[in-house]
Amino acid sequence: TVGGIAGYASGLVDNCSSSGTVLGIVGVGGLVGGIPDTNNGSSTTSNSHSTCDVAGTSTVGGLAGSNGDVVSNCYSTGMVTGGTGGRTGGLIGFTWYGTTSACYSESVVTSTGDNTGGLVGLNGSSNINNCYSTGSVNGASYVGGLVGSHQQYSIVNSYSIGAVSGSGSFVGGLVGDGASGGWGAKNSFWNTETSGQVTSSGGIGATTVEMHSLSTYVDGVDAAWDFMFESLNGSSDIWGMNATVNGGYPYLAWQGYTHTEECCGIIDITD
Repeated sequence: TVGGIAGYASGLVDNCSSSGTVLGIVGVGGLVGGIPDTNNGSSTTSNSHSTCDVAGTSTVGGLAGSNGDVVSNCYSTGMVTGGTGGRTGGLIGFTWYGTTSACYSESVVTSTGDNTGGLVGLNGSSNINNCYSTGSVNGASYVGGLVGSHQQYSIVNSYSIGAVSGSGSFVGGLVGDGASGGWGAKNSFWNTETSGQVTSSGGIGATTVEMHSLSTYVDGVDAAWDFMFESLNGSSDIWGMNATVNGGYPYLAWQGYTHTEECCGIIDITD
């Protein structure tokens, strides 16, 4: 386990950042190599980011190689390169138990192995909530714009827009495989135009115009996202939208942009 800040993070990592290059073999992350499967919040990585370029043979992520507890309010932007061992993700290579929430990745992800995703390579028995990925993804089999392979629990209120390609089978716009059943992707979208993929194992395919419309997420079919200044879907104000930032796609409120989009007949503006 190799990381820009810590190889193995069994406690709190908060308000940290890393830059440069991280190289390893198994369990390689731009910020932390591995987070243990305590699944109780004691091993939390939060409010942190990595701009590192990261490369390894297996279980490689732009922020963390693996996560077994909580990763929240984090992002990654560096190049992520995985090898034949697979499990390569823009943010996290492999998750099991725990939760990844309110995170995003802009990382370009490339792997010669299986289980490659724009956010998470292999999502095992973990929840992904309110996350997005924008970078391109290329792998072998089980390749997805957000998650390469999804095993259990849910992907909720998330999206991906990056180009997705694979040399093998199970390649999808949002998820490569595993999210079309009961443990699925709920209220989650991928861009069918920018991804180059018209199918996905779970999720809802949408055009660029649709993904630039707030109504798609708030009051459309299968949509219940909690945006700033709307009360239909809660008051936590997790998401915002502004045509001039983040490519016109939803952003996470903690990113600090001004929310200006019109929803449900009401114009919502924050200073």
